[in-house]
Amino acid sequence: MEYQISNWHYFNWLWGGQLAGQAIHQIDVINWVKKDYPIKASGMGGRAMLKGPDHGEIFDHHYVEYEYADGTKLHVQCRQMDNCANRLGFNIQGSKGKADERFQMVDLKGNSLWRYRDKDDPSSSQIEQDEFIGAILGNKPYVNNTKYGAESSMTTIMGRMAIESGEIIDLEKAKASNLSIVPSEFSWDMKMPNAPLEDGNYAIPKP
Repeated sequence: MEYQISNWHYFNWLWGGQLAGQAIHQIDVINWVKKDYPIKASGMGGRAMLKGPDHGEIFDHHYVEYEYADGTKLHVQCRQMDNCANRLGFNIQGSKGKADERFQMVDLKGNSLWRYRDKDDPSSSQIEQDEFIGAILGNKPYVNNTKYGAESSMTTIMGRMAIESGEIIDLEKAKASNLSIVPSEFSWDMKMPNAPLEDGNYAIPKP
């Protein structure tokens, strides 16, 4: 227990994996754009670089295809690997153009349709903090995003379930599942459900 908590980044019950730990922010944006949440997921993933007891049980690469109720698809890919090209962002493709994380919209030929250029505005992160702190100190109304956050978190859990099981997982099946990756009790000397195997490595999820 103590070892896993000290190395929380490498255990799904503590971190949720890369979809929940990092990619959720981009997934969150698309759910906000769609004003909805995916109803099913399929995917694949594995470990190509991470190995040994120090890297616990998590996958180092993930791909999920989500589907919304209207048939729209969201493709998510992420990885934790050295010596690879890196990009943090998203693309939204529409019938007349596309948008991305660089505060711009272009038509299908790449011509600019709109671009946000007010450099004097504070960052979105700063605005978020100002609103939150202002609500606490100034007793101002604050939008309760608990349900929104829970639904986006569920989106990532459904994606991980699809990746690790090799199955197509729909939202109702995910919500009705009895699967739990959390220890049944919390004590420093308990036997963990995902304790190291005889060779010291952890069991990696497989379909």
